[in-house]
Amino acid sequence: MKRKIVIVIILLFVTVNLKSKCFSVSEDFKFVIDTIGIPQYNVYGDEINEDIYYAYNIFVYSNPLNMYSKTSTQRFKAVPTNGKWTENGGVYKGGGTRGEYYVLGTSYSGSVIDNVFFPVDRTPETTPEYWRYISFPGAYESWFDTTKYKYIEQLEFMKNTNLLFDKLDYTNNTSDSYNLVEYNINPINIGLDKARLNTSSTWKTMGIVTIKRINNLGEIRNAIMAIRPMAANASIKSNLSVQDEILIDENIDELNIPIGFGAEAINLNNYAKKEHIKEIMSTIYINGQEYAKVSASQVISINKNINLKLKRQDYLNEITNKIQVLKKEKIKLQKEMR
Repeated sequence: MKRKIVIVIILLFVTVNLKSKCFSVSEDFKFVIDTIGIPQYNVYGDEINEDIYYAYNIFVYSNPLNMYSKTSTQRFKAVPTNGKWTENGGVYKGGGTRGEYYVLGTSYSGSVIDNVFFPVDRTPETTPEYWRYISFPGAYESWFDTTKYKYIEQLEFMKNTNLLFDKLDYTNNTSDSYNLVEYNINPINIGLDKARLNTSSTWKTMGIVTIKRINNLGEIRNAIMAIRPMAANASIKSNLSVQDEILIDENIDELNIPIGFGAEAINLNNYAKKEHIKEIMSTIYINGQEYAKVSASQVISINKNINLKLKRQDYLNEITNKIQVLKKEKIKLQKEMR
């Protein structure tokens, strides 16, 4: 009699549950920063802020309250409906005064990182393409701070990618900082001496730039602008090749089943390249136990072929038997900050 073995294929993707922590980063978040290559502490010993990453999609060290001692620009503005933070507290969780701080924290080198979601004091008179930008100290030099990027592609991306700023509605005279839209202007267009680099975009996080301009009343105004992630759509595609059903003949005691598995990084672009991949790994599990793995660096895809040995005596108690095949893949990027 022939025994029918059904191979059940389950694809298990690595996902990270970012949990809010007040005093120290979680193990899940340590995995995130290790995968991307971001140091847990900056040059001053300040720890990276998990809550800010969760709320703002930006890597920032320290916290907004500590910024009062670092810059005179720090202040809080109440935003009852959409505010992401709490006055004199942490991430908004339903209690306290809801709003935004002007400065979120610092970069790896200790320079301040402004908050693109901080609401403007007054709706700009025109859209950013028509602003009169002005030079200010520290702007040009910020583009040569190598702690703010790892690869030249990051720096070029920040220089040449269009800026994001509030959606401006002149019918209602509103500026919505929670609805960022792209404007046809970038730091190169503006002039690097007129745009200070706060932090560079990574594959999955935004970059931040601060500018100064003169408005129609002759006043000098600051504006905080963002740049989209380098490869927001980049992900890992799972590859698994195995027969769905295997029949073991009654005269056969053992059978080798070929299995091909691997992973592929997809949706990369001219700024997010295979050279940035520190490690791409694929692991296959048979009935809950690790069976084989394959990994490589600076490649787009990895693949491996193996044989699963089945013994007929292990499957005599059931007419239909199931083998659980789980596959896990992950990708690590080269450090994007030093």
